[in-house]
Amino acid sequence: MSAPRPTVVFGSVGRGKLTWTAELSSLSERSMLREIRRKNALKSQGVEFRWGADGTDGLILVGGFRVVGTFRVIDAAKVTVQL
Repeated sequence: MSAPRPTVVFGSVGRGKLTWTAELSSLSERSMLREIRRKNALKSQGVEFRWGADGTDGLILVGGFRVVGTFRVIDAAKVTVQL
């Protein structure tokens, strides 16, 4: 039996302020960036993810300081971040 796939809600991402839910192959910054690119939500380089204190949500940043969206893991039991 394979491990459950994490589900992430992306909110107000990019200029178009897109919001959607996606099932990712793994909970990694690489997978989250791949999903953002797949939706054409951001074309910027230097995209970063800043996790909140509880480790289930956070901010999407460009250039280290400009907030361009948010993300939230729906099921906290699936949270194991892979950098």
